[in-house]
Amino acid sequence: MPNYVPYLVLCLIHIPMLITVAVRKRQYSVIVVSLGFSGIVYVVEYVILVLLGSYSYYPGLLPDRFQDSVLGAVVSNLIAIPVTATVIAVNQLSNKWIMGAVLLFACTEWLFVKLGVYELHWWRIPYTSICLVVFFSFGRLWYKGLMRRNRWCRFVTLHMQTWSMVATIMFLFNISGIRLFHLGLVEEVHRDDIMLASIFGFAVSLLIAAAILFTKHILWKLGALLLIVALNAIMAHFGYLDIKISNWLYYAIYIPSMALCMWLCEVAQRSLQRIARAGSSVPQ
Repeated sequence: MPNYVPYLVLCLIHIPMLITVAVRKRQYSVIVVSLGFSGIVYVVEYVILVLLGSYSYYPGLLPDRFQDSVLGAVVSNLIAIPVTATVIAVNQLSNKWIMGAVLLFACTEWLFVKLGVYELHWWRIPYTSICLVVFFSFGRLWYKGLMRRNRWCRFVTLHMQTWSMVATIMFLFNISGIRLFHLGLVEEVHRDDIMLASIFGFAVSLLIAAAILFTKHILWKLGALLLIVALNAIMAHFGYLDIKISNWLYYAIYIPSMALCMWLCEVAQRSLQRIARAGSSVPQ
């Protein structure tokens, strides 16, 4: 059996789950919340996977081992864990459901190890279980904050959902070979790239979220987009960003990508208002 099959099965289970909840609730905000949770998981995974080398994924789709591991992590971080957290949060499921979900993830992690598509280094399955109990419980409370019109919850959600999109796009840039970031901390080229690209993408998504939530005039938003492009040029000038294709082609790809993230962030900002409007009908 090809290594990617278990990862594909995870996608085929969780994506329909998210679609079902979104259709039943008739709200795009469900997807926004899922992406927001994904951004939070990305932050944690940056520390334990990229910086500390906790484990390795082996979907077997990319020749470079670190890129292949990050691709496997995307299935978990963008789809499986955030979707489950969203289902729990939106439906305000009880602790019994949380413990059941955590048990299923623990069994899945064990099975992936046995299948040889996932390898633990210093990380252990009980660590995952503890983190998921905390995260799923946190997600349930966070959703209540969105229902109560908490401006801080809304901003962080917008930042995290934008960060999940920006980080995914930057990883696609990494595997496509059109650019490389250079931090110089590790010898692995692609790990070094993701170390710096993640920090840069986190800052970019913060700028986008701030521009969408705290400004109304289109000129400020265009200014934020121009600043993002300028930061790329500065990174390239000082040797931290190596563009592998012609500059005009790179920016012809990069600018629309960031503009799309900005537009989706604006759509997300409006959709989160529906959660607040529906808050009065949901048990607090």
